[in-house]
Amino acid sequence: MFEFTKSIFFWTLINFGILLFLVHKFALPSFYKMVDEHQNRKQKALDELNARNSEAERILKEYEIKLATAQEEAKKIIHQAGKDKKALGKKELKNLQKKKQFLISGLKDEVK
Repeated sequence: MFEFTKSIFFWTLINFGILLFLVHKFALPSFYKMVDEHQNRKQKALDELNARNSEAERILKEYEIKLATAQEEAKKIIHQAGKDKKALGKKELKNLQKKKQFLISGLKDEVK
């Protein structure tokens, strides 16, 4: 069966120490470098996302202002069109009344 001996324990401990040293010396720096590069890429992506988000918000505000201005101009144009319609209607009514008076006076002259 399995026997515990001091010499096997000693050499196992030495081998484990050597393995830890090699891992610490060669494997961990590469691993830490990969982790740092990954974090840097994530941070750059977040910074770019924040910059694009800020730009999008700025553009949205500009278009909201332009939309509000366009709506105000549309209201003014509609209001002015209503005034013009009334004024044109009154002008046409006066013209028709003048034509009516002219026709009536022409008919009166013919009747006499």
